[in-house]
Amino acid sequence: MSDTLDADVARRIDAFYDTTLRPKLEAIDDRRRQVRWLIVKSLLLVLPPILFLVAGDLLDGVLPFHSNAVTVVAGFLWLAAGIVFALVKYLLPGIAAYANYRSRFKQDIIPEIFRVVCPTATYDPLQGIAQEIFDAPGLFSTRGTFTCDDRVRGRIGLTPVEASEVGRAYTTGSGKHSRTYVVFRGLFFHLDFTQRLSGVTLVDPEKAQSFQIGDRADLTLVTFDHPAFEKEFRVYTSNESETRALLTPAMMEALLTLRRQAGKPVFLAFKDRRAYVAVHYDRTLFEPGIAQSTSKEAVREIAGHFALVETIVRELKLNDRSSGLEPDASLLEGGDVAPHPLSRLAKEKAGRLTTTDLWTMAAAEIDDSAKDGGALVPKPEGTRIRLDRGPGRVSITYGLRLGFWVMLAISLGGALLAASALRAPDAPAWAGNAAALARTLPPVPWLDAFAADAPIPWLIVGTVIAGLLALAWTGYVRRVDVEPDCIRISRGFRPFPRVYRRPLYGRAIRIKSSMYIAKSHGLHVMNPTASPVLTEPEAIWLTSEMKRALGQA
Repeated sequence: MSDTLDADVARRIDAFYDTTLRPKLEAIDDRRRQVRWLIVKSLLLVLPPILFLVAGDLLDGVLPFHSNAVTVVAGFLWLAAGIVFALVKYLLPGIAAYANYRSRFKQDIIPEIFRVVCPTATYDPLQGIAQEIFDAPGLFSTRGTFTCDDRVRGRIGLTPVEASEVGRAYTTGSGKHSRTYVVFRGLFFHLDFTQRLSGVTLVDPEKAQSFQIGDRADLTLVTFDHPAFEKEFRVYTSNESETRALLTPAMMEALLTLRRQAGKPVFLAFKDRRAYVAVHYDRTLFEPGIAQSTSKEAVREIAGHFALVETIVRELKLNDRSSGLEPDASLLEGGDVAPHPLSRLAKEKAGRLTTTDLWTMAAAEIDDSAKDGGALVPKPEGTRIRLDRGPGRVSITYGLRLGFWVMLAISLGGALLAASALRAPDAPAWAGNAAALARTLPPVPWLDAFAADAPIPWLIVGTVIAGLLALAWTGYVRRVDVEPDCIRISRGFRPFPRVYRRPLYGRAIRIKSSMYIAKSHGLHVMNPTASPVLTEPEAIWLTSEMKRALGQA
């Protein structure tokens, strides 16, 4: 990519690195080292148990016991503990540290490089090209999640230009059968063209994958008497005569030059008054490294990416306005896109993002009630929930709904299956006291006969079903009382409510069709449930009532 830099710009970049960029990189390097150290500490927690498991056979021979089962179980428990500790202790600080480092790099370093290479344009690290523009020519498949940032806007000579780093990818399958397809990841350029076209011309790399490109069914494949061009590109068009007039031998040579200088697959489209150029790098381009500080070579590469826009304008002769068509600057007036919330927050905090800031952002993202507005919501028609208001108080009675009784029945069924498996003649010896206790219970002949065929698998299945469903029905919310000093939540058959003291717990949030209470401040992993699963109108209504009682509204 440094090939796109002429010698003079390369010399200016090198000098600029030594005089200006190096001190700025050193000023933010403490953030990079913090991220690296958090990664190292996380690896120190999880690598030893992984090595322990990998070398299990060797270790088993030197340990005082000789049981592979014990070794494997101990290794997995050690690994699980290490992963949990690393996630709790280092994940949020790591995300915050990297967001701060990335924000300072994007705000302090990238714009400086950009100004040297493209002084006539503007750079915004949080903005990007709108998805509608990316999809307008039909170059790429529309399947997948679209992301963009690092937008460039301005004029290169007479030519208005908009460019951005863009990504689109999708995943099929699940688990070990999942597969991710990268439709596009690289630089996308949107430029004013020198003529107005009636059709569309799409130029694909010869090796473009079928999952990358858009629908070509209504277009015609055009071939040319130019072996080098045909080896590199495939051309589709809705107007063959127009395409042949557009792709002259000189233009084809220009596209080959552009391909060589980009060093990566290049997609092009010509439609209406626009030229679209997409360079597929299959990786991110303007992100800071963690292992070491940004080198002079890395800065040259970034500068080369920015300089590519001038190469495109030059090779496509977009500043040649001999046709008399005046430049159309409307592409520079498009609306902004919504930046990624974490990037926006890191910029707002000027690189001083904390774990509390991250948690607050995450809580706001999951709280669907933030979109409900502050108005009091009327009671939905047909609801059987009883709500009683008083001065500073609210009582919500759900009762034990059908879902509770279904979970209870399934849980009891699982317990009966486990008991039948324990009563079987071939019940596992290690079940000991549990099997003896099960044999004192009244028999269930048909279930006992069923479980006796495979007592160990049915014991495991019954125990898991009984345990998981017991967690659900014992935690089923049947009543909530909001009082001036506390929130009382009654669950399942428990005779006494769980008490959550105020003002420690002072917020109500809605996540889809359920209501929760949350701490007023600070970090908290789990939000206690304050409702069973409701209809969405019920959840919106009750959350608005809870917020009013808690003083949020």
